[in-house]
Order: sequence, then structure tokens, then C-alpha cells
Amino acid sequence: FRKMAIHKFLNKIEDGAKIIDLGCGSGISLKQILLECNKRINLVGVDGSKDSLRRARRILEEVYNKASNPLVKMNARRTKLVECDLRRGFPKGKYDVVFMSLLVNHIPEDRRYGFFNNVKKILKDKGVVVVYQIINKSKFERAPMWVMHVVPTHQEYPFKDEYIRMLKTIFREVKYYLDGTIVVAMN
Repeated sequence: FRKMAIHKFLNKIEDGAKIIDLGCGSGISLKQILLECNKRINLVGVDGSKDSLRRARRILEEVYNKASNPLVKMNARRTKLVECDLRRGFPKGKYDVVFMSLLVNHIPEDRRYGFFNNVKKILKDKGVVVVYQIINKSKFERAPMWVMHVVPTHQEYPFKDEYIRMLKTIFREVKYYLDGTIVVAMN
């Protein structure tokens, strides 16, 4: 599903696009973006964990060392990693694409509206936000609870209707796929 979410923006970006992966963790999405992209990009990975960023750096080095495609090598070398607790603030800059993979459930429910308003502030005028997120279909159809307890910072998975409705109050256009698991929002 992550790869499907990445393809929701990769074919629409221009050469030199600025892409930020919020909550990049150990760099799994960064690696997929680099391997799937056929354009020059300015990629930034952001996470609040130094340990995760160290693992992400190792993945970027692995991509660089194993890549035979010079574009992949160049994009991997240019990728920046930034330590930032997204619950408290955002890195400076404006981006063509804001990507998130399994991040929303780390944001307390009562702070998600403010969080997505901050996402909008770092998005360029015609930018796109792509979110891959496990969601609850309803209060009665929830994602498995054991998944919530694997990571201590997990909050509640968003409820589809409330989540989509909130995003529609912030962004000009919101489309969703796979019953809300992938969301594409435009500024």
C-alpha cells in the first residue's frame, strides 16, 4: 500500500520537486521513493527519533552503494534527514509533496486538526499531501488492537468519516483510495 501511495504523487511531480517525508522512521518510504522516482528530486526525511534517523541514514547509504542508476545515486546522496518532533513543530521550507506513512496514529486525536493545518503551511500553493494510514472504518469496524500496542507512541487510528471530513475542512480537494487507507489532498 505504501508503494501505491507513493505512486499517487511520483507521476505528477516535476524535475527538481521538493518532497518531505514526515515521520520517515527508519527510511523505508525514503528508499521506495528513491527507487521508484525517475526525476531529480530534493528529498527530506523528518523524524523525532535519533535512532530511527541513524537507521534511515544507513538505508540511504545502502541505496547509494547498490544503485546502478546515476539518478538514484544522486537523489540518495542529496537526501537530507532532519530531527524534529512533529508534535511540537515543523521544519522550515515549502514543499511540492508532503508524504506520510503510518504517522497520523502517532498524533493525539485532539491535535490532528492543528497538525494538518501545519502540514498545509509547509505545502506549496499547488502542492499535494499523500497519506498512507491504517484507519478504523467506523467505531464498530476497527483495525486490530494488537497493532496499536506494538509501538508505545501509538494513539488511536483515525476513524474514516471523521478523518476525511477534517481533511476536507483544511484542503481544497481530498480524494481517498482503498477505503481511506490512502488519502491525496491538494492545497
